[in-house]
Amino acid sequence: MSDLDGQVALVTGASRGFGFAVAKALGARGALVVAMARTVGGLEDLADAILAAGGPNPTLVPLSITDEGGLQRLCLAIHERWGRLDLAVHCAAHAAPLSPTPHIADKDFDTSVEVNLRGEYGYDIPTAARATRRVPCSACGLSKRHLFDKAALDGGYTALVT
Repeated sequence: MSDLDGQVALVTGASRGFGFAVAKALGARGALVVAMARTVGGLEDLADAILAAGGPNPTLVPLSITDEGGLQRLCLAIHERWGRLDLAVHCAAHAAPLSPTPHIADKDFDTSVEVNLRGEYGYDIPTAARATRRVPCSACGLSKRHLFDKAALDGGYTALVT
C-alpha cells in the first residue's frame, strides 16, 4: 500500500520526457493517473508502462493544453467521475528554436507563451476539478502570472546587445 493509492493525479505532457516519467512513477505508486498529451501513441506506451509496474489502469486524454474548451470538458469529467483532483503536475512544454528573440518566428513564440505560460497559469485546472495540491513543473519556472509581448522582449534583447 502506498501513500498515493487512490489519489487522482492529472499529468500534462505525459506522453514523453519528464511528464512520462512523473506519470509512470505516480501510477506505479498507486495513483489514479489522468494522463494528458497530444500524442496518442505516447499515452498508450505510458499506459503499458504503468500497468507493467503494477499500477492501476490510467485514464488517457489526447488533448492539447491550448484547447480551452477541451480543458473545460476534462475538468468536468474529472469532477463527475471522482469529485476531486488530488494532484496536478504540469509538464507540457513547448521549446521554440534556440535563437535570439528577434529571430524566433511569431508562431513559435506564440506557441511557447500559450503552452508554457498560459497553459500553467491561464487555465485553472486544479480549481476547476477541485484539486488539493498543485505542482507546476513547466520549463518556464515562473511563480506569478506574467504577460509577455514579443516586441518587449525584442527591445530588451536589443538593449542587451547594443
